[in-house]
Amino acid sequence: MSEYFLVLRKTGQPLFLHKFGVKDINIFNPVVFSSFSSAIVNFSLELKEGNLKSIMLENSIFTFYVTKRLIFVMVHADKRPFNTHLLMKLSQAFIQEFKEELFKEFTGNLDRYKPFAKTVEKLYGILYNIDCHNSELLADLPPDIPLDVMEYLDNFSSMMIEGFPDKTIKQIKQLEGNISQKDR
Repeated sequence: MSEYFLVLRKTGQPLFLHKFGVKDINIFNPVVFSSFSSAIVNFSLELKEGNLKSIMLENSIFTFYVTKRLIFVMVHADKRPFNTHLLMKLSQAFIQEFKEELFKEFTGNLDRYKPFAKTVEKLYGILYNIDCHNSELLADLPPDIPLDVMEYLDNFSSMMIEGFPDKTIKQIKQLEGNISQKDR
């Protein structure tokens, strides 16, 4: 289960924090955690060991995705591929939504990022549905695959299973026809 999603600048300044169903909002101090995360990632880069992927502390796993200017962190309780996919989709969406602003000097105004919570909930819902239908799909796909492709594969695999074997054979023949027409 995902617990937190955090975006911070590599300098340690928190930009955005989203809590997934966490009841006690006082258990997590984003400023302290941002400084901690930044220090760990910068330390790992200083040692030339590459980008830090994840660490486990007590009952939580901290998965990091690092870009040139930002650190994205997903705090979660299990090792399901869902969490990695969610982290990648959220980081891509954040960069896309705020790309112009990320190159400007940081003013300290975090209110600008608050509307991103709707995007977080939307992407969480889509990936959660895929995970519920077909968790094996997430396990087999790389995290950087586009979301629309993931949804297509999820729907396609559901259709294949739904009417096995007759509808499955029909779907395969239809897919083969689409592929061969595109190759011409």
